[in-house]
Amino acid sequence: MLRFPLFAAAGLLSLAGETYESPEFGFRLEVPAGWVHQILEEGEGSLHLALSPAAAANHVQLSVRAQKESALGDPESVRRLVEEAAAAEARYTNVVRTAGVVAGRAAPGLALDVAGEAVPLHLRQLYAAEAGFVYILQTVAPPADFAGEEGGYAAIWSTFAFVPLSSARVAMRRLEELAARCGSEIAWAASWPEAAERARERRCLVLVYARIYPGFVLTDEVMGGLFMAPEIVELVNERYVPFHLGADLDVPFRDPELYGLSGSTFGVAALLVTPEGRVVREGRAPTYDFLCEGLAADPDHPGPPAPRATEHQEKIAILLRRGELAAAAKLLAAPRTAAHFRLRAELHRRLRRGEEALADLRAARAAPGGEELAADLDAAEGEVLLALGRLAEGEALLARIAAADPPSPRAPETLFRLGEVRRLTAGRAAAEECWQRLVAEEPASRWAWQAAATLVSTTYALDRGARLDWPAAEYWAELAIPPYEPVPATRASQAERDAVAFLLAHQRPTGEWISTTELGALPGDPPDDFQLAVTALCAQALLPHRERSGAAEAVERALGWLLLAYERARTAAEPPFLMDYGVWSRSCLLWFLADAAAAGRRERAALEEPVAHLLEELAAKQKPGGGWSYYVSRDLDGVANPATESISFTTAAVVLSLLRAREAGFAVPAEVLERGLDCLTAMRNEEGTFEYMLSPGARAAAPGMAAAGAAGRGPACTLALARGGRA
Repeated sequence: MLRFPLFAAAGLLSLAGETYESPEFGFRLEVPAGWVHQILEEGEGSLHLALSPAAAANHVQLSVRAQKESALGDPESVRRLVEEAAAAEARYTNVVRTAGVVAGRAAPGLALDVAGEAVPLHLRQLYAAEAGFVYILQTVAPPADFAGEEGGYAAIWSTFAFVPLSSARVAMRRLEELAARCGSEIAWAASWPEAAERARERRCLVLVYARIYPGFVLTDEVMGGLFMAPEIVELVNERYVPFHLGADLDVPFRDPELYGLSGSTFGVAALLVTPEGRVVREGRAPTYDFLCEGLAADPDHPGPPAPRATEHQEKIAILLRRGELAAAAKLLAAPRTAAHFRLRAELHRRLRRGEEALADLRAARAAPGGEELAADLDAAEGEVLLALGRLAEGEALLARIAAADPPSPRAPETLFRLGEVRRLTAGRAAAEECWQRLVAEEPASRWAWQAAATLVSTTYALDRGARLDWPAAEYWAELAIPPYEPVPATRASQAERDAVAFLLAHQRPTGEWISTTELGALPGDPPDDFQLAVTALCAQALLPHRERSGAAEAVERALGWLLLAYERARTAAEPPFLMDYGVWSRSCLLWFLADAAAAGRRERAALEEPVAHLLEELAAKQKPGGGWSYYVSRDLDGVANPATESISFTTAAVVLSLLRAREAGFAVPAEVLERGLDCLTAMRNEEGTFEYMLSPGARAAAPGMAAAGAAGRGPACTLALARGGRA
């Protein structure tokens, strides 16, 4: 947020007075004579325009940053984000809230001082929003320039005006508005106090959906995915009070005694929380399984009683809606009517018993009342066929439903699912034809909202199809977080033996250990960074225990799998987006191969080639400042100009792997290693803590300025410096 890329001579657009206008981003601005302007950044969802007087280009800059409002929030939210960012960095001081006028409207603002590398700078920002964009109007100049030229800067800003968006941008905004309705069927609490009060009244738990990605422009795949599944919508509304936790962490379970959240909290999770703030269950995502299992997580909060019903079919429907699947199964033990078979098919679908569901759907067609349910049974069968991976059959059935005249009552859903399967079988154009038709013809349909969310999603921009078949049972077991069991130090040896047994029991016959990222992998995809790193770490942990029965064989299987998998991943590698986890996988694999060579599991000569490739890749990923980082860019538009900062603990991991490889006798480039150690040295504060991230050429902050979280990264960084002879 607080980046000030001052003017550079390359790429000048103008040196004369003219009007700059952008229908794509909805504004215009007069560029005065004698000023130059330049596009510093432009992508599908963001623009950064900078203006500077030619005579003072290195110190004075006016800039407009346009960003989707959905990514940053309203003007007040942006101001709060900037305030928080400024408070976290020592070079920003004297932060003051201000106000001004943008395009004739009152606008919130902010002023602060910046300790620039060359001269002190004063910065002022104003925030405005229009037509789905939020605008940051920023002026940066030495304090003396503000004193003498403030009127001139104000005159330039007075020419800023909003203009109508281009037709393409209007169409995109329409999609974004529809996508924003995803998740709106869920009865979200507006605040934690409201959520807690509602939960107390209903004697139920709060479902906290936490999504915290500061600094990244990403669409919410969960809101447009899981929270659009009908069974999840009804279960959440029936049995929980849902609360969406974002950047504002003012919740009782922020307290470490209850759970623990900090200013550096990052990522996505699902938490089940009592009204008092005690977390009783956590998961990676609010899946249907997680929500059903969570109904028994706390007997003191069973939720509201079921509505009274006298009719058999209504009782079953209520039980399904409430996630009480075992009770529903008992009532469906002997179905007789088409409606009963249809309900049992839905029960089996929710339990991921596809063949049983198909059998029930066939029985429903033949049972009394089957003809009246024909359209619904067709759509349900298409959904189950896709879940079983029978894409050709499912696609043919869905296409027939979509073409029916008169239209099927479930036509919108069918058209959405037809787009999903055609994305895999026929490509993006075929999928978009379905989804754009759905958006145009049925904009009020929830399925049109989900189609729009898919079209504007980060995942879709990456051109990644989504798997439609159910994952194997082993993946669901891996998604569960095991219960925490505190073990006294006197049982450390037993805990170690248990851990070795766990690794041996969970290794696959082919040599690797499971990674939940495989859930999103398509058939034929090469192993990803997580699969490589997880297997390398597990095998490395077994090396010291290779005398134990089965351990040496497990290491051999892992080593064989990794060498083949790495070669496949290396030769099929795609450029990283947003995050480059290859830094982690390559360092983990390098360290393991070095350990394996030292332990005599392979002759060093047999590992020379893969180690050389790993060293080559790590050298290519080294940042200008000498370190490494898994951060590439804040959004997909920035990958062509990736971030240059180094991250301390990432650098430590790579340096430790390089040192271990050198100890094992491999030819590690001295310059690469020394630059990494130099970077870690520069990131170390006088008091011994380490900065999270540092720009090339910069040094750590003054004593006492280390941000929260420094204690976590310190040991790894210190160990790397110690082993490298620098500490």
